[in-house]
Amino acid sequence: MSDHDWVTVSEAATRLGMTKDGVRKRIERGKITATRDNTGQLRVSLSSSTLSTVVRPVVMSQTPLSAVPMPQNPGDDKMIPAVVLEVVERERERERADHARQLADRDNLHLGHIERLMAQAAAERSLFLERVDAAELRAEAAEARAAAVDEKLHQIFSRLLERPLSAGSGAEPARPWWARWFGQTKQSDLGG
Repeated sequence: MSDHDWVTVSEAATRLGMTKDGVRKRIERGKITATRDNTGQLRVSLSSSTLSTVVRPVVMSQTPLSAVPMPQNPGDDKMIPAVVLEVVERERERERADHARQLADRDNLHLGHIERLMAQAAAERSLFLERVDAAELRAEAAEARAAAVDEKLHQIFSRLLERPLSAGSGAEPARPWWARWFGQTKQSDLGG
C-alpha cells in the first residue's frame, strides 16, 4: 500500500479488519477521511496515519497464544495468565476513555447548539418586542382617531338636537328640501 490510498468501503473494512458499518461509523465520527468520487461511490482514505489511529495495536506477550491455557469452566479465571488479564484490562480502560471522550465531545456539541439557539432566541425576542411596541403604537393612534371621530359626531348630533323643531318658537316650520325646491301649494300633495 502506498502512503495514501483511496479505496472502497468494503476494501477499507477488509484492510482494517472491521465491518463496513464500523468503517462508516468512523467516517461519521471523523476518525477516517472519506469523499465521493465522480460516480458517487464513497471512497475512504487509507494512509499510515489512518491505520495507526484506527487499528489498535495488539499487545502480545512472549508466550505464544496457543501456549496460553484457557479456562474450561466459565467462572474459572485462575487459569488465565496475568499478562492476558492485564491486556484485557488495558483494553477496557482504553474503551472507557474513548467512550468518555466521545460523551464529552457530544456534550460540547450539544452545548454549542444550545448557546446558538439561545443567542438566536434573544435576537428574535428583541425583534418581536420591537414589533409589539410598533403594533401597540398603531393601535393607540387608531384609538385616538376613533375617539376624535366620536367626539366630532357627538358635536354634530348635539347641534342638530339644539335646533328648534316646534312651530311655537316663532320660526317657520322646517320644510323638506323637495317642498322648498318644487314648491308646495296644496296639503293633498303631501299625502294628507
